[in-house]
Amino acid sequence: MIACIPGVLTGCGLTSAADPGSPSPGAPEPAIAIEAETPAPPAAELSAKAMREGHHLAHPVCVGPVVPNDPPHRAACCYPSRELIVRPLRAAFPALRACYEARANLEAEGNVVFQFRIELDGSVTRVCASEASTMDDEASVRCMIAAIKDVRFPGMSREERDLCGLISLHYPVTFAR
Repeated sequence: MIACIPGVLTGCGLTSAADPGSPSPGAPEPAIAIEAETPAPPAAELSAKAMREGHHLAHPVCVGPVVPNDPPHRAACCYPSRELIVRPLRAAFPALRACYEARANLEAEGNVVFQFRIELDGSVTRVCASEASTMDDEASVRCMIAAIKDVRFPGMSREERDLCGLISLHYPVTFAR
């Protein structure tokens, strides 16, 4: 179960009972959010130079269908227990390491910034590696994305979802030779 804690940071709070679907006046957007991505061009269209330019991915790399926006919720900020997020992700580290070890570019190292949303049932429908990722081996990154997509988190109740919304994360992982 995910415990939502409204009001943890200044500016976070509940909306008025009269309007449960809109954020509190002046309340900030959630601290962690996933921006809408545009479809990536096919890998064949990307040159090796573009993949390495600036040591960042040339485009977001995503696996899974585009997910709809999170429905409106009553709390501006909610924070689940850190352990409820970290434990399932740590369980995926052996698969992430195997993807890294199987990389085609043996010189590749750096970080992969995973972006994903945890659905009501604890599943992950779509995972992206953002352009901020510095790993320049796209096949390895796609393998890692598939590993993150298989992670299962504790589900949440509809009441928790209505209060807090679904959880969207940007989760960086660093890989080194």
